[in-house]
Amino acid sequence: MIWSPLAGGRLFSEESELVNRVKKVLFEIVEETGAMGIDQVALAWINQHPSKPHTIIGTLKPERIISAVEAQKIK
Repeated sequence: MIWSPLAGGRLFSEESELVNRVKKVLFEIVEETGAMGIDQVALAWINQHPSKPHTIIGTLKPERIISAVEAQKIK
């Protein structure tokens, strides 16, 4: 199981050098794949891991839940 795959929301709120580098790459992949956002790309990447982990997103926001479900379609 992968708990908090989006770094507990830090991926969206933190402004550190590391987070900014990760977000830059995620935004590039969003453009390439047509994903809805960087959250989808991050979840899609985890979903492709050979061990087939289950992600626990820990959100009650409907748009985040829909995005997580849609991430299953991104390869």
